[in-house]
Amino acid sequence: MPELCRLGSIKILMFTNDHGEAHFHAVDGRRHDKFFIERLLFELGGRLQPRQEREVRTWARAHQAELRRAWAQASNNQQPDPIK
Repeated sequence: MPELCRLGSIKILMFTNDHGEAHFHAVDGRRHDKFFIERLLFELGGRLQPRQEREVRTWARAHQAELRRAWAQASNNQQPDPIK
């Protein structure tokens, strides 16, 4: 699963050739949430700490266009570009 970015200890990851609604994964150790790009919502919120969830949501809002591009790349089985 390619890493797009790191927010402190949180890794922002996206599978190549993934399916379903455009999303990425936010992982901190054993904590793992799936975040939908268009709706800016977590699928199973609560696994990350609330502070971490807010941090990921703020970052995703600021980088939504880049996340859409990364999803398009990953959907075509290409390595998505990292996001700063």
